[in-house]
Amino acid sequence: MRVQPQHDSEGSGAACRSGAVLILEDDGLLSLMLEDLAREQGATTIHACRDPEEALRLASAGSIDYAVLDVWLHGRVTYDVADALAARDIPFLFCTGLTSADIAARHRDRPLLQKPYGDADFRAVLAVTLRR
Repeated sequence: MRVQPQHDSEGSGAACRSGAVLILEDDGLLSLMLEDLAREQGATTIHACRDPEEALRLASAGSIDYAVLDVWLHGRVTYDVADALAARDIPFLFCTGLTSADIAARHRDRPLLQKPYGDADFRAVLAVTLRR
């Protein structure tokens, strides 16, 4: 599901909540940007991972309120992390250069933040993610 950003004078942060966020992104600069954006939206704990195995451990048993997942990490897909989050009913969005048609069918309905994106795009997609 590709979500079009909605620009309003109030911003999209009202639908967001504070808490723990899992960010799975192998690009260091993008990871830092996502961390900053999550903090702006009220996140108090950030679990930024570049290792899919650590992300899977956190997704399976960690205290996570929502997650932002890159689909391709070090040449492999991260659907096992998405599956673990879905099994625990933890909201997540994909942050990727792929289109929704490229996402595995079982996760195609998840919000998609398509690279490249801006701050407003992140806030809009996160708000949709947290309303689900």
